Amino acid sequence: MAFLVLFFIFFNFYHEDKAEALPQPNLTVDRLLITETESVTLNCSTPPHVSVSRCDFYIGHEKMSPDASCVETLTGSELLTIVNRKSPAEVKVRCSYAVMDRAIDVTSSYSESTTITINNLLPPTLSVNPLVITESFSVTLNCQPPSSVPVTDCYFYIGKGKYPHTFPCLKTLKGAELLSLTQQSSPANVDVTCFYLKSHDSPRSNLLTVIVQRE
Repeated sequence: MAFLVLFFIFFNFYHEDKAEALPQPNLTVDRLLITETESVTLNCSTPPHVSVSRCDFYIGHEKMSPDASCVETLTGSELLTIVNRKSPAEVKVRCSYAVMDRAIDVTSSYSESTTITINNLLPPTLSVNPLVITESFSVTLNCQPPSSVPVTDCYFYIGKGKYPHTFPCLKTLKGAELLSLTQQSSPANVDVTCFYLKSHDSPRSNLLTVIVQRE
């Protein structure tokens, strides 16, 4: 029994020494600021002279599923899911690597942690053409998200309604439809703003007013 205890102590000290002898990895990320729909690539750089069996990534306090790859690409939404948080949020990431020593994995120390900010969103730009119409004429609402955000539907606040209307980001409506949505009759002024993410509301666009005149 005493022999087994001594062997266990020696075994632990041996592998702790081996781990301490391994150079620290360096974690690099290609972007420090992303939205939920954008991706970030994590690269755990290991020493060129070390034969690495796998890399481990830690998102917050959670360890990702084992993967031999030392490069991982994750969306902002995936990062938030791993740490069980909602945007906007800051998520710390770090990594380590393992080498095989006599059929045993020896793990390096952690890299320095890097903070990724998720969902620091820019507002969309709203354009309206034309600004003055009659009930039978049409107006085009163009809600333009940042080029980095790939969405096709946007959310429009029209008039004083409490809830947004979901339309394609480029939407054409007749004056009569605008009045119907806002329960108004001509002549009327209809205020319009928009945003492009509903999971966590992006900032609203500029406000524009459509004037609906009588025929």
